[in-house]
Amino acid sequence: MAGNNSALLPSFTSLVAHLHTLLNDIEREVVTNIDSRDPSLVSSSQAAPSSGSLLRAYRKFGQLCDKLASYAADPSEHITTIGGAFHESNALQVVSELGVADALGAQQVSLSELAHKVDADPTRLRQCMRTLVNRGLFRETTFGSDMFANNRMSSILLSAHEKNLHGFVGHWCDDAYHAGVHIVPAVKTEGASKTPFEILRGTSIWEYYQTPDGTAARERLNRAMIGAEPLLHGSLIYGYDWTKHGEEITIIDVGGGIGGAGIEFTRRFPKIKVIIQDRASVLEAAPKFWDEHAPECKPRVTFMPHDFFTPQPAIDCHGGRIYFMRFILHDWSDDDCVRILQFICSAMKEISDSRLYIAEAILDADSDRFKYMVSMQMMTLVGAMERTESEFEGILGKAGLKVENIWRNPGFTSLIECTIA
Repeated sequence: MAGNNSALLPSFTSLVAHLHTLLNDIEREVVTNIDSRDPSLVSSSQAAPSSGSLLRAYRKFGQLCDKLASYAADPSEHITTIGGAFHESNALQVVSELGVADALGAQQVSLSELAHKVDADPTRLRQCMRTLVNRGLFRETTFGSDMFANNRMSSILLSAHEKNLHGFVGHWCDDAYHAGVHIVPAVKTEGASKTPFEILRGTSIWEYYQTPDGTAARERLNRAMIGAEPLLHGSLIYGYDWTKHGEEITIIDVGGGIGGAGIEFTRRFPKIKVIIQDRASVLEAAPKFWDEHAPECKPRVTFMPHDFFTPQPAIDCHGGRIYFMRFILHDWSDDDCVRILQFICSAMKEISDSRLYIAEAILDADSDRFKYMVSMQMMTLVGAMERTESEFEGILGKAGLKVENIWRNPGFTSLIECTIA
């Protein structure tokens, strides 16, 4: 036993040293934001550090803290904590669906008043609230006071927040949670032809979304992608110079949903136009969404019904065609990805200097916990995955494309620039 402990010691010591260095870099940011008492109802500025270098340090600090905690934990405690983490998800689903953040607003509210506002049993609501307070979400003024308030973390659950995460929480804690019950038979060899979701519903999630029973889940997914924009890939739009191809380029957003990325493109770049491609049933909700969130940008957006498993239509653009795919490939198997990419490759060959930009997470040895959670989410719902750089190169090569460049952002998503091989 002593030998095992001494073998761990250098890694443990180096972790502590690295944490100390990072802490010096981010101390002021953490002190400023870690316990905002009066969160803005609409601002996303409290959600994360502003600069890219600081965000890298911020995220690395969190990763190292997780590793340090795993070193320090008793194995039994560590495993049971992982096994019981779904209870925290359940508590999160409760406060999201009951609208607890809205009921609290900018005030400190007693448990009895809060329970009355959201129509909940006080004792059970207290259990959920304290579970989340323990994880840094909401705050109790002093333990045992039964006086609760929002903080920096919970402010993103306010419905007035343009990028609130209600849809995202529901997508994970409802769609994925119930499907996850069937993950063991789906992983076993004889059941691997079906996803856990298919075992649950008897159909794929895409087919389910087209049914009357799946309409609400489909609409929630659309909201989830809007809310998760800053978390997943906002920096890709703001941190990359899209005008290097020309100020008046047209970006073709393949599988763009109702336009979460398109809105960010048109807001940031006043001359860029966006063509949003998706199934007609998905695009039905897009015009209303743009009227509500970016009416001034709507004249520069075109909604184009298109199934990306069919050939790309001919599109006249200034310069080359600029295709953009945000979290499409992680929804599909390697073979399906190659089919999607082959159709785009064929269209790119028609006009010189065309490009494909893929916004996806890239897994590596330093990837954080959330990336691996998302990969499990993909397996559970659609039988797919997050990929490594070499895995992306593999599917792109089979489709006739090559990686020209990769921008690894400090957040969740990287940007892969692809050209004809």
